[in-house]
Amino acid sequence: MILGLIFRKPLYELLPLLRKVKYRDFEAEFGNDVKDVESQVEKVIPAPTEPVTSPTTRPEAILNQPQPEDNLTEVASVSPRAAIFQAWQVVEVALHQALDRRRLLVAPNAPGPRMALALEKVGALQAPQVEVLRRLWDLRNRAVHDPAIVVDYDTAADYIRSATRMAEYVRQL
Repeated sequence: MILGLIFRKPLYELLPLLRKVKYRDFEAEFGNDVKDVESQVEKVIPAPTEPVTSPTTRPEAILNQPQPEDNLTEVASVSPRAAIFQAWQVVEVALHQALDRRRLLVAPNAPGPRMALALEKVGALQAPQVEVLRRLWDLRNRAVHDPAIVVDYDTAADYIRSATRMAEYVRQL
């Protein structure tokens, strides 16, 4: 107890470096897993294209529109877990829209990986993209349901970038 008080400040300064948590027999490397998915997204998603502007849409109007990522990072500053949950919802909406455009029937409460597989079967997604979506879904579930996992702002921001990039790609399918 006394050592905890003495070393409280140095230990507190080390917390941002914490990437691994052990709870009973469970070890989670959540932050590293999010970074891995972020690098996978870069590999499996083509570079974003420039937004198409029409005579009625000025570039400054596009730049001034709030982006989902901006709102989610605000949420992450208050509750990183809630931001991850909401970022995944953005992906799910994009998946549902892609399925609807192709008139593919999937149960309304189907998990994201099942929707991604349906899109893969018709050639809209490739296997590596489906795997990234599955990993994002898994990370979302771990963040939301596992209290032993430490989710900080930076990890949530990384997840948000990956999820919104995947959602944007799926919306263009």
